[in-house]
This record gives sequence, structure tokens and C-alpha cells, in this order.
Amino acid sequence: MTEELKLTREYIQIRTIDYFRKAGGTRPDLRLVLMADGSKIIVKDFKKSGTFFKFTLGPIMIAREYEVLELLRDVEGVPNPIQIIDRYAFAMEYVEGQSLDKISDKKLLTEELFDGFKHIVEEIHKRNVAHCDLRCMGNYMRRKDGKPHIIDFAAAMIKGKNALHTWFYNQFESADANAVLRVISKKRPDLLTTEELEEAKKVFPLERAAKAVGNPLKKIFKLLSGGKK
Repeated sequence: MTEELKLTREYIQIRTIDYFRKAGGTRPDLRLVLMADGSKIIVKDFKKSGTFFKFTLGPIMIAREYEVLELLRDVEGVPNPIQIIDRYAFAMEYVEGQSLDKISDKKLLTEELFDGFKHIVEEIHKRNVAHCDLRCMGNYMRRKDGKPHIIDFAAAMIKGKNALHTWFYNQFESADANAVLRVISKKRPDLLTTEELEEAKKVFPLERAAKAVGNPLKKIFKLLSGGKK
């Protein structure tokens, strides 16, 4: 299907059936596109984001996230990449489901689901990728078939070869594992041991540093991008 079709902006515009998010400031469009064969794909697109962000970090983020998804291709529970459309956009696999932050029914929040999230994180680490944004509950999905799915690898880090890069990567790997425990502690604390509940409270040094650096940067980009996130 998608391997044989060269996706163009014109085709995507015609076949778009919904938006999960509209572009603005530092945020990309997230389009749901209905293909001719009846399948659906997601297109992440910075073309209509804030001008400053679109011409600076937007293309870098597109190339970087696509590279990460290529490294994770065929990992069960991670969206497969489909195609780079241009420097501002790429297409990836669509999986129907519901994000964890919108699920309150404990019958759906099973031990098997959370074990599945842990397994996905272990698998992406085996491919030398750290997600780096797993404290965000919106990045966890329960698929329509009940299986776990993890999305949004925009902040992901690929393990480097020099010692300093490797040290930073190892910190984010540990933070990923801790983040899963933190999410479980919020949604199903009864599934964790006393030791795991204490571990979930742990704050990593890089977490403090990221907030100290990230929050001012967000404000700067917000101003440069017309006041939108």
C-alpha cells in the first residue's frame, strides 16, 4: 500500500478525514488520513506551525523522530514509520485506541496492560533508544484490541558512542523505567509493591535540569512563534 505510493501534500490534503491536533506555535498538525485502500495513517506536519519554529527546529524534529522510528521498526507496540513527505512532515502507522490519561475504568487498566508497557520500554532500550517523555500519560495508549502502545518519540534519544553521550543516555534509560512505575502508581498503585511505590517517587538529577532549562526555552519559543505553544 504505502510502500508503493509516493505520498504528496496534495494527496494528504484530499484524504485527510480528521485532526488529532492543529498546528500552531511549536506544535505540529496531527492528521488522520484515509488511504485509497481503506487503511488509515497519521501525518505529523510542521508546515503550518509558527514561522520561526517551522524553519528552525521543525525540520530537525521531523528527521530525528523518523530516524528513531526506523530504528524501532517492527517493535510491537510502537508505530511503524511509513514515509518522509518533505522536510516538514512524515507519515506513520495509525493504531486505533485510547490514551491512558482518558481511561478511568480499572477493568481496562489491567496488570497485563502495564506489564506490556514495561516490555515495550525494554524492547526500545534494546534498540538503543530512550523515549525521554514517558512521564506524559498521553503517550501511553490502550489499543482497541486491549494491547499496549507507546507513541510520540519526538523527544527520544539515540545512544551515542562517546562516554559523555552514553552517560546521558543511560540516565534517560533509567528515567524511562522509572516513569512507567510513576504512571502505574497514579493509575493502579495496587499493582506495585511498597518498594516500587517508593522508586516511583524518585526524582532524577536530569529531570530537575530539564525543567530548569526547558521551561525558559518553551517561553522563548512561545514568544517567537506568536504566543502559542
